[in-house]
Amino acid sequence: MTNKEEKLPATITDKIPTLTIKEKKLGVLITNAEEIRANTIERLKMYTPEKFEGDAKAAAHAKAEINNGIKALNDSRIQWEREFMSPFQVFKDVVDDTIRLMKQASGQLDLIVKAKEKEEEDAKYKLIEEMWNSEHFDLVSLDRIFNKRWLNKTTKLTSIQTEIKERIDTIKKDLSALDAYGEDTAQLKELYLTNLNIAITLQKGAELKANRERLAAMKAEQEKKDAETKQVVEDLQNVTNTIVESVKNDVEPTPVTDNESYVLKPGEWIFNCLCTKSNQYDTLQKIAETYDLEILPAITFKGTTKQLQSFKADMEKAGFTYTKENFLTLKVEGAN
Repeated sequence: MTNKEEKLPATITDKIPTLTIKEKKLGVLITNAEEIRANTIERLKMYTPEKFEGDAKAAAHAKAEINNGIKALNDSRIQWEREFMSPFQVFKDVVDDTIRLMKQASGQLDLIVKAKEKEEEDAKYKLIEEMWNSEHFDLVSLDRIFNKRWLNKTTKLTSIQTEIKERIDTIKKDLSALDAYGEDTAQLKELYLTNLNIAITLQKGAELKANRERLAAMKAEQEKKDAETKQVVEDLQNVTNTIVESVKNDVEPTPVTDNESYVLKPGEWIFNCLCTKSNQYDTLQKIAETYDLEILPAITFKGTTKQLQSFKADMEKAGFTYTKENFLTLKVEGAN
């Protein structure tokens, strides 16, 4: 192949001849179709319900005759139509076959055209690939930003190079924008390099931020509850320590009553049951009587730390003193 355009064979460059009719003789039909129609119109006038002279059997017979006439007339028309159209059908078949042969030849030539186009596109793609490699940008591959339009003959290489640089600059700017997301930056950059869609990536960043804030709020709430619980425990411990210290400082505690049976002997314990239901007291009393346990008069109080501290102060003002004995308290549940 030279740079000069080669002259193609005349058989290829010549246009397909225009279809013409060399001789046209239109057929002349002289028939009695008009006579048959006029005769039929006249005869059919007597075949209406108000004019027909005959019973149902005669009407059925007339109907059959008319239907037979319809079939015979139509069959005759079809036969003459085929005969009259036969020359045109031969003409049509020849033209259709010629068109088929021309389409077949066009398809074969298209293979040559497509092969040439593919060769040119491959050569242009290699040039585009060289442009891409010269940018030394390896965060994404060329196929991630490739535009099929670049392979068109009308798309210039200078325009393609400009678009490549613009795409690379956009990717760099988008990645820089993701630095503002702090601890989520690495995850968002990985996502962006997967989809190259900054809008979707920013939406994901907003979701991560919202989730992190919700988790932080839950953690703060739990820490607050834990601190409050710890404070309650510490307050109770302080009250307990205060009571223990006050007991230690009591030099000679005075019993609640002069009855010596309330003074504990070595090995004796006071066992207090906190009943959660009113009828549990009777049940526990019967069990105690079985083991000959002494039932002591006692009062059990329930209140807040502040209430119990105030109660203790008033009790001391009233002249009551107390001592810490071998004392067990259980909360009774489950029994009726």
